[in-house]
Formats: sequence, C-alpha cells, structure tokens
Amino acid sequence: MKPELNSRIMLFLGGSLAVAAAYHVLAGLFTLVLPDLSLHALVASPDPLRAWWRLTGFTSIALGVGFGVCVPDPVRHWPVVLVAGVLKALCLLAFPILALAGQVQWSGWWVPVVHDLIWLPPFVMILQRAYRMAERPVPSIQPAPVNPGPDVLDAALTQDRQSLCALSKESPLLVVFLRHFGCTFCRETLSHLQDRREAIEAKGAKLVLVHMGDEDEAVGLLGKYGLEAVPRISDPEAALYRAFDLQRGTFVQLFGFRVLWRGMNAALLAGHGVGRTTGDGFQMPGVFLLYRGKVLAGFRHRTVADRPDYEALASFAQLAHEVGISG
Repeated sequence: MKPELNSRIMLFLGGSLAVAAAYHVLAGLFTLVLPDLSLHALVASPDPLRAWWRLTGFTSIALGVGFGVCVPDPVRHWPVVLVAGVLKALCLLAFPILALAGQVQWSGWWVPVVHDLIWLPPFVMILQRAYRMAERPVPSIQPAPVNPGPDVLDAALTQDRQSLCALSKESPLLVVFLRHFGCTFCRETLSHLQDRREAIEAKGAKLVLVHMGDEDEAVGLLGKYGLEAVPRISDPEAALYRAFDLQRGTFVQLFGFRVLWRGMNAALLAGHGVGRTTGDGFQMPGVFLLYRGKVLAGFRHRTVADRPDYEALASFAQLAHEVGISG
C-alpha cells in the first residue's frame, strides 16, 4: 500500500474515533442531565426506565473516554474497539426484540441507528486493519513443523547471546512461546512456571522463554514472577514462532466463549490483569521440548486459554537421557 494512501486511511480511522469519542461523551451527558427528553422519543412511559436510561449515559461517557484514548493509534488499541463493537451490536439486536415486546416504540428506530449502527463500519475497518497489519510475510520455504533446522536455532539468541541450538546440546530445553506481555494468559503462564519451575527442572529440562517484546519489557514483567534469570529470546517479528509452526489464531481461538470466561477469571479473580499489547495480538502460543536440535515433544494451543502440562512435557527429557538421543 502506498504511504500516502496509508496515511489517509489512518487519518480517517483516527478521525472516526475522535468523532465517536465526542459524540458518546455528549450523548452520555445529555442522557444524564435530561433523561426524559431523550427517552420520550424511544419509549411510551419513561418513568420506570429513567434510572436505566441514566445508566446508559454513564456507559456512553465511558465509551467516549475509551475512544478518545484510542485516537492517536486506533489500530494498536483494537481490543477497545472490539469490546465497543460487540456492545453496540448487542444493543442493535436488543431494539427489535424490545419493540416486538411492546417495551419500546418502533418510531424510535433512529436512536439505535445514531447511537450504535453508524459506528460499526469504521470499527470493523479498524479490526480488519489490525489483523492485516499484524500479518507477516510467509517465507517461500518454511521449516518443517517438528524440525526447525540448525540455521534457525543458531540464529535464535538469548539475552546472554547463547544460541538455542547450543543450549539444546547442553541440556533438554522446555521452550515456552508466550503470547504478548499484555495478555492475561501470558501472565498466568508466567505465574504457573514460577510455581512449577523446580518440578520442571527436576525432570531434567531447563526453561527457555520466547516472547515478542523488547528487553526492557521482558526484564520488567519477568522480574515480577522471579523469572528474570531464565534464558529468554526476543522475537518481535515472530520468526521463531513460524519456525515452530505456531500460527495466528482464529476468532474462536482468541475470543471464544471459553476463552472469554477463562480470561475474566484469570484477569479478575486470579489477579493476573491485562496490559499493553506488545507484538502480534493474534499470535498463538506453544511449548516444545528441544534436545540436541530436535523437537522431542510439543503442545500447540487450540485456544489461547489452554493450559499445557509442562511437567508431562518435561518428563520426555528423562526419556531422552535414558535412550541417549544423539544429534
């Protein structure tokens, strides 16, 4: 895409969010201050719904603030747009259901159109662009899924400038490919590895972490889990992910019901929280046991909410020692 056209598209998307931010804040304030005026156009008897209608005003203000934060870089903040888009799609679906039940007037059709429908096209464009911009060119010759090859392993260097190939000749490695650092499941994985690290190493495997962030981000986050000394490889272009045949996730793999349910539990109840997206937010994680340049076992996530049995994978390290697998 030409730079000039690309800048125009980004200007349009940013402008759409700016208008959306202003509209939602003003609409929310209008609903809170004068609920009867706006509600009268939608329902026959506004009194029972006045409190609910005021609540939608608070929601509108919150959306407006969220859109305002997204304006400088709408594509990067695509998760906010996704949540808002789902909310507005549900509101559109609710209107005809309530109208058929006689709870709202059909003559108020313009309210969901102005408040929800007109914002969906730019939201969809932002989500599409986020997915496309995160796509990476596929090499003409891809490494075998179970054998990344010595060149790839030699090029993968840890923070101490040791290659993955060299490390795998010294000891079996449990190579854990993480999601982006802002993902609650990535943080859950780090917490789990912190708890099970001794058990994993007792089976003869050493941990190696692969991530898409930079070194400063890695040190900051891994330090919270006591994993800052673990060998780690920064792979912002996800070349190593591709070499191990880890794909980008589908909608269901990233946002399915089970994923959202597990995500809420991990983020809120377990306290892992969420953070800024660093790297490809669509990238799927995985875990592999690597020894002397060969993959002995592996786990590719079916959804981002899957929890691998790290100790079971590490147990293959004992088998490797027993049978004397050679390079």
